Amino acid sequence: MPQTDEFYESLLPELTGSICEVLTLENRLLFVGEFYSYDPVERLLQVNLRRGDATPGGVIHHTPVKLQLHGSFGDHIPLLYALVLRCAPTFWRLELERADFRPNQRRSFRQQVALDGSVGLHPNKTVPCRLLDLSVTGVLFRCREDFSEGDTLYLSVPPLRPEGDGYFLVCIVRRVQAPADEFDMPSYGCEFAALSRRDEDRMYHDLFRLQIHTSNRNSKKKT
Repeated sequence: MPQTDEFYESLLPELTGSICEVLTLENRLLFVGEFYSYDPVERLLQVNLRRGDATPGGVIHHTPVKLQLHGSFGDHIPLLYALVLRCAPTFWRLELERADFRPNQRRSFRQQVALDGSVGLHPNKTVPCRLLDLSVTGVLFRCREDFSEGDTLYLSVPPLRPEGDGYFLVCIVRRVQAPADEFDMPSYGCEFAALSRRDEDRMYHDLFRLQIHTSNRNSKKKT
């Protein structure tokens, strides 16, 4: 008998429509889909393809996988363990073995970027900067301007996806790294101040999509 926590499983019908990563038990990404449906009587779920041309082929019947759902779920992330029953090009059907909600670790996730933004000590007086990485808690950038630890900065971030909006954020300098030579620029590690939950959720989804895009692009280079 599957050892599924009944409380967690009872929440699954409310999570349909969520973005879903389908992973091996070793955390290798198989595809990105949508948690389309769940039948609590038969303990069957369906994940529809969301990214890519087709789901992976050649997966053996009853292969164990895990599904990580993404969305605004408070302080936890739904994690489902299941067995593969059917692999169609546009969807998978699976049998649920166990459901769990694990602590949300998204605050530590950093996405490397290469974007041009602007930053300054005053919102109406900024200079160009080069963004190196982003997370929902902070940013690392290079800039020719001199800032000090503890400075409050106003940062403009361009859209992270073609159809998205940019960000205008307040951050505090926490770390300064001197330039390696006279041709380099100092880098600044900053923590976001008073980031709204709406902006935090929006940035998390934008960064997640960037992560998937980067992963798909690297996979194509290897083939």
